[in-house]
Amino acid sequence: LIPSYTKPGDPHNYFRMFNARSETVLSNRVFARLVRRKRCVVLLQGFYEWKKVAKKSQPYYLHDPNMKTLYVAGLYDELVDKETGSVLRTCTMMTKDASKSIRWLHDRQPL
Repeated sequence: LIPSYTKPGDPHNYFRMFNARSETVLSNRVFARLVRRKRCVVLLQGFYEWKKVAKKSQPYYLHDPNMKTLYVAGLYDELVDKETGSVLRTCTMMTKDASKSIRWLHDRQPL
């Protein structure tokens, strides 16, 4: 997520706001302002989690074989370029504690 108040030339740390923890979303000033009016659904076929195995990262693709699409809670924002009027829409996925079945892989999962 790139917040709407980002100034031209500000560096973007894309991974810093890649996910929003559902438990703390209202106490995080970046996300709290979006909860009321800028909610969205992020559609996925699946997602990857990475696990270190013998000093290498091993990808694991997680999906539901019974569902073609996964629906994940998200928040979005719109950054408007004041010179051109172009709009950059970005989003973040909300996460929760991992279910027991994937806790061996990661401590979080999409909400």
